[in-house]
Amino acid sequence: MNLHKAALTSLLMIQCLPSLADESESAVRDAFSLPDTIGTTRSTAEWKVKKAVVVLFLATECPVSNFYAPEFARLAQAYGEKGLLVYGVHCDPDVSAADAAKHAKEYSLTFPILLDPKQRLARALGATTTPEAVVLTTQGRMIYHGRIDDRYSLGGKRRDEPTRRDLEDAIRAALAGKVPETRETKAFGCLLPKVQK
Repeated sequence: MNLHKAALTSLLMIQCLPSLADESESAVRDAFSLPDTIGTTRSTAEWKVKKAVVVLFLATECPVSNFYAPEFARLAQAYGEKGLLVYGVHCDPDVSAADAAKHAKEYSLTFPILLDPKQRLARALGATTTPEAVVLTTQGRMIYHGRIDDRYSLGGKRRDEPTRRDLEDAIRAALAGKVPETRETKAFGCLLPKVQK
């Protein structure tokens, strides 16, 4: 195993996801008030004219998160005009607004990028890993939580093409006013950094 693979292996964690019923809609909505990269506070007020919300937990240095950046951009573009609102969220307290903006530009992420250095939103949504996705109704009900697709196995092996597109299936269901068949999966990626209390 070369140094790169060893470093990647040490970063990659398999996380078990909490039950979707662990957090109430009000707790999710209360936690959703975060600054974006230009200092504007984003809140649930933006959700009123949308049909569904996707929150993507990202990291500037996580290779798995960066691998999925083109998929994030594709989903935001494909479903944005259909009523989907997408946010990227950085939970690393060492990532500044400038860092997050530079990362978004480098990876062509044109949706709002939010900063959650105290991981308040991450806790409310049960996020522990990057990349990790959450699909919400505009009332704050979580209807999907987990991986993007099945390109990465739980052991870290990557296939060229997914056989299941869990996030996209959940988006389609949400936009149709339905609950997806699969509501919870295990995310594979990099563990969120610990926050000093």
